[in-house]
Amino acid sequence: MAPPTAIVTGGSSGIGEALVRHLVSLKWRVVIADINSPKEFIPDTLFIQTNIASWQEQADMFKQAYAWNGRLDFGALNAGVDNRDNIFDTLSNDVDSPPSKPNTLTYDVNVTGT
Repeated sequence: MAPPTAIVTGGSSGIGEALVRHLVSLKWRVVIADINSPKEFIPDTLFIQTNIASWQEQADMFKQAYAWNGRLDFGALNAGVDNRDNIFDTLSNDVDSPPSKPNTLTYDVNVTGT
């Protein structure tokens, strides 16, 4: 029987990387799904470059993750961004000029993607 397999989004750094390392220490195989590659190779991991704000990239990542070990047991939806866009910068005092579209990256990743 294959060892348990986890997916950790945002697993290349910070809390996500710490979780990857912890799971590997417990003999799990871990898929690291992140935009950025890990700074160093971690045994028993598979890095799949994934933008979680993209439905298709996530679907492709899940397919690859399952094919890698034949099972998926745990998902840590850890990826997130803090993009401090000032929504008031999108407003205009000109009645004939509509507000510009705000940057929605934080919502796309932290809400929709996750």
